[in-house]
Amino acid sequence: MEAYYAELGEETERDVGKLASIPKELVDFFVTGPMTGEAINAASLAFNQALIEASLNAELKHHLCYAPGAERREAATNQRNGFTSKTVLTGDGKPRIATPRDRDGSFAPLLLPKHERRFTAFDDSIVALYARGLTVREIQADLAESYGTEIGHDLISTVTDGVLATLAKTIHRFLSGMVSALHAVLDRTSQEEKPRLCRFARMA
Repeated sequence: MEAYYAELGEETERDVGKLASIPKELVDFFVTGPMTGEAINAASLAFNQALIEASLNAELKHHLCYAPGAERREAATNQRNGFTSKTVLTGDGKPRIATPRDRDGSFAPLLLPKHERRFTAFDDSIVALYARGLTVREIQADLAESYGTEIGHDLISTVTDGVLATLAKTIHRFLSGMVSALHAVLDRTSQEEKPRLCRFARMA
C-alpha cells in the first residue's frame, strides 16, 4: 500500500510538472491585491470561461480556414455569423459561454458540442463520486455542497447510466476476446489435452 501511494505521488508530481507556466502579467491582471477564497474562485471561473471561448474560436478558425478579420478565400461561401450564448455547468461554476457560429450551421465544436450544457470535467466529478459507491441522492448532496447548485436526479442518472453502458460494452468485448482466444487454443490442442485445458479454464 505504501508503494502504491509513493507511486501515486510520483505521478502527481509528473502531472504538475506538465502544467504550462502562467505569465506574471496575466496573474497581475487578476491579482491586484490580497484576495479572498471567493475572489480566487471567481477569477478561476472567469479564466476558465476565457479559455473555453478562446478554444471554441480556434476551432471555428480551423473549420473556416481563416482567422477573424482576415481575408476570406474567394471559393469559401461560409463565414462567421456572430455568437450564441449559453450557461454551461463546469467544475468551477456556471459561466455564460459565447459560442461562435457560422453562417451555414456546419460548425460542430468538439470541446463543447451543440446543445451540450455540461463541460466534460463536471461529468468526471459525477463518475468519481459514483465509483466511490455513493447513491444518486448522496451524489446530488455532494455536488450541491461543492458547486452551490442543485443537480437533478435525472442528470446524475444519465451520466451514471452512460458509464454502466460503456462498462458493459467493455466487459463484453473483453469476454468475447477471451472466448475467441480459447477457441483458437482448443483448435491447436490435441484431443487428449482438451479435457485438462477445460478444467484449467473453469478453475481460472
